[in-house]
Amino acid sequence: MPATQAGMLLTVCRQIEDNADMDQLHAMEIFLAVAEHGSLSEAGRALNISRALVSKRILQLEQSLQARLFHRSTRELSLTPQGRAYL
Repeated sequence: MPATQAGMLLTVCRQIEDNADMDQLHAMEIFLAVAEHGSLSEAGRALNISRALVSKRILQLEQSLQARLFHRSTRELSLTPQGRAYL
């Protein structure tokens, strides 16, 4: 592989890695908002993003940590012991 192609590939890989880091930081910001507001919808309103995106990012964060952060029911949301430790 020519040096220019290898350099471009390395740049793309770094950008992907940087984007993953930013996604993780954004998910952590969303986690804090959900914990503070006690609601996915309220956190979404506070962050000016949809409830669906809040839910998606929380699920991704839980998957990356391999831990459930919130107990969810139709009427209540609360931190799990792992969620309190992560907070």
